[in-house]
Amino acid sequence: MTPPKFGARSRACLDTLDHRLRRVVEAALVALPAMAQTEGWILSDFSVVCGWRSPEEQDRLYAAGRSQLRAGQSKHNHTDAEGRPCSLAVDLLPYPWRWPADGGDLPVDDERRLRELAAVIKHSARVLGVAIEWGGDWTGFIDMPHYQITT
Repeated sequence: MTPPKFGARSRACLDTLDHRLRRVVEAALVALPAMAQTEGWILSDFSVVCGWRSPEEQDRLYAAGRSQLRAGQSKHNHTDAEGRPCSLAVDLLPYPWRWPADGGDLPVDDERRLRELAAVIKHSARVLGVAIEWGGDWTGFIDMPHYQITT
């Protein structure tokens, strides 16, 4: 079996991440096949759908109710000392992904794949010593695709 690899869009998003978060995501992709086989998971691949966001994009998401934070408040908006994108947050989705047609609840297997993805990301973060939090663990605004560095 060929191990999964990131496509062009995922690689472009990875390029906008803080180096610690990028290492976690890349390590998770490597660890996924063995963990999936050991745990009996249905997750077999995932995509990076968002790294750094411009202030304009962040405000659009806020206005649409898809983010609780305005530009400059989100870890997706972080830049390094030279002003280059250096996101402390990332959004990941199992691949392939099916959005609910009516905006309703996720199919049960998609929620399961999101939880399996969270397990491999958390595992990789622990192994690498990177403190992260998962938006699926939040109360109130649950954001299952979202992960962010906490330190």
